[in-house]
Amino acid sequence: MPQANDAELTELYTAATGLDVEDNEPNTGPPGGPPANSFDLHLEAVAGNVIGNGAANYQLRIDCIDDTLAAPNAGMSPGTINQQWNAADGWLAGGARATS
Repeated sequence: MPQANDAELTELYTAATGLDVEDNEPNTGPPGGPPANSFDLHLEAVAGNVIGNGAANYQLRIDCIDDTLAAPNAGMSPGTINQQWNAADGWLAGGARATS
C-alpha cells in the first residue's frame, strides 16, 4: 500500500479488445488471418487514504512507443486523459477539464 499522499501503478497488461484476460500477443489475428489493428491496455493502480478519498482531479498521460522505431506512435497514444479519485468506487473517468 502506498503512503497516504501517493499512488502506485500495480499492474499493466494487454488483452484482446473487449476482454479482461491478459494476452502477450493481443493483436494476433485468427489462424491465417491478418493481425488485429487494436487491443486493450489495462492499467491498475492503488492510492493512499488521502488521495483515494480526496476526490482529487488529476491527468493521466499515455504515450505508446514503437520499439522498432524507438519513437512515439501517435496513432496509438491517447495523450492526456482527465481522471478523478472517488471514495465510493475508487476511480472515475473524466475529472475536471484542464484549462489551456
